[in-house]
Amino acid sequence: MRRAGPLGLLLALLAGPAPAAAPGTGAEEYDALQQWRFGPRRELPAEGFSFARDTASWRLLEGRIRLQEPTADGAVAGLLFEGRGRFVMEVPDPVELRQLRRFAADPELQRLEVELDTLIVRASSPDLLSALAGGGPYRPHPLVAKRHESWLRDGLTDVDSRIVGARRCAGDELLWVEMRTADHGWLTWVYDALRHEEIELWRWNRAFARRESWVSLDRPEDRSPGGRPGPRG
Repeated sequence: MRRAGPLGLLLALLAGPAPAAAPGTGAEEYDALQQWRFGPRRELPAEGFSFARDTASWRLLEGRIRLQEPTADGAVAGLLFEGRGRFVMEVPDPVELRQLRRFAADPELQRLEVELDTLIVRASSPDLLSALAGGGPYRPHPLVAKRHESWLRDGLTDVDSRIVGARRCAGDELLWVEMRTADHGWLTWVYDALRHEEIELWRWNRAFARRESWVSLDRPEDRSPGGRPGPRG
């Protein structure tokens, strides 16, 4: 298992002093998150589970979930889902919508709607996954470890470091959702407050060994009325 380099950890540690909501040092939390330890597999609630961010929404319909081991203050920063679910994303920016049509190979596409069978969620917010009660024993999960290594290698992103930093910096946020879809393979949707355009949907193109940015959007409060990026940097 490859460990993240010192730069990611340094950025997390320099993100600012820890508030009461995130006790302990950033290094301790980072080391714990890097174990990628998840609890036993259990059934979804009968009503399923849904969450949304801006124009993107996820509906987990049936299957099983595993929750990541809570941090020292009890926050759950990760979820693994295997089963049947659905992802829907509206694209308010007309330029980005044209680009999405090209990548999705659908010239008539109005919004992205895909079925998914696997979902990995990593979140800096302690509230997103709080509705799902969990418990141990917690063990490293090979699929989660493999995907994190891919994000670091292909996406050049240390997700655990970003979570530690976001939890210690007012106004920062990271929501990272990767899903395996029937039509497009692995797709990654990200809200990262450190990006100039905070929202991105991307896919790793294995044929060209390149990251394809399918959609890039300004956060809703900064967009122009027509959906384009606003002037605020």
